Amino acid sequence: MASQNIIETINTKEYKIEIYQDSGSKFRWRATQSAVSIGSSEQGFKTLEQCRSNLNMLASSLEAMIQNRSKKPNLGTSKVEVMTSEDYQEDSSYSEENKAMDWNIFWLMVFILLLSLFIFVRIFIFR
Repeated sequence: MASQNIIETINTKEYKIEIYQDSGSKFRWRATQSAVSIGSSEQGFKTLEQCRSNLNMLASSLEAMIQNRSKKPNLGTSKVEVMTSEDYQEDSSYSEENKAMDWNIFWLMVFILLLSLFIFVRIFIFR
């Protein structure tokens, strides 16, 4: 940072933006909030106008970053809804057709279990 020439400084309540010239004579910008870097240009620009244009394009993103940084963090509170059997009966999206399909799957599983038991008994007990 020793070989940086600050060209322009923009100060607001929340942040400060500096446009500077780096050691390779390229123009760059950086944004800080309370002496903490919140953004900077990744590349150097040949002209000051190109640098300002890039900064203007990213101004809305910088505002969003600043607002997100200043918000208090969410401490992980969450809402849990417990569904009772009454809610299950009243749920209109769960149709009679779906209930019938559930019973079909249940009886299919019972059949597969009994068939597996029959095969097990035939193979291992009655050889």
